[in-house]
Amino acid sequence: MNSKLKPIEIAIIQEIVNEHERDFPSLKFYFPQLNVLRRESTGVGFYVNFIGANDIRGNCVDVLVSSQKALMIKGFQHEVTYVLVVSDGKFNCLEIVTNGDDFFDKEIEFYEFELI
Repeated sequence: MNSKLKPIEIAIIQEIVNEHERDFPSLKFYFPQLNVLRRESTGVGFYVNFIGANDIRGNCVDVLVSSQKALMIKGFQHEVTYVLVVSDGKFNCLEIVTNGDDFFDKEIEFYEFELI
């Protein structure tokens, strides 16, 4: 299955890209080229696996990149954390997980980022 990113996935990656623009400027260039290979649910989170992302140049070959801000989702009791995984110079996946017992069992519509 090759599909586009969902709005919440775009927002998370954009947050990461904006925060790390100075350290990893190549993220911003390759981010719009991402396509989703598959999404894997873990119950309290999920992985978004990418396909077709070009090689990322510079100092971003093997890195886990996140943000200082937590993702707050309406209806969840706890914040959500996330990390963008870059392996072998390519976007590998985005991991999103709750820090509690909340479940991703429906489409997420209302969320915001905040420092905690």
